[in-house]
Amino acid sequence: LTVKYGLHPLCVEDVIEQCPSKLDRTGGGHYFAAIEQLCLVNAPDGREPVRVHGRHVAIFCSGPPLFDTLVTVTEPDHNEKEDWPGEPVRDTVGAGDAWVARLRQRLASPHSRLRERRADFLMYQIIDLSADELVKVTKAY
Repeated sequence: LTVKYGLHPLCVEDVIEQCPSKLDRTGGGHYFAAIEQLCLVNAPDGREPVRVHGRHVAIFCSGPPLFDTLVTVTEPDHNEKEDWPGEPVRDTVGAGDAWVARLRQRLASPHSRLRERRADFLMYQIIDLSADELVKVTKAY
């Protein structure tokens, strides 16, 4: 993917190393965003302690003039045991990818602006969905 889409080597390294959150404009006018996403694993109904799952989301977006390509890489955090108290929580039910289902639902809508706009708008939508997940976590606490 690095060669085919001309991804910046330092940004690719950030994906592999799961760098902290950042937004960057790379060479050639392309954009790169890395997000540390937090998602609820269980329902925040108060019957059990709140459990949070961390994911790393990296987004590459082609720059001007076309903004026609978006590459997204998502994976669980590597060091969950060190980040959260108790045993590590593995995402066996796909809770960390719930935002993907919402994104697909929005894309499937017949009159979706996501389908009509460029890739940078889709990038902002992914960032917004990640922020929505964080709001759920803060409300649970």
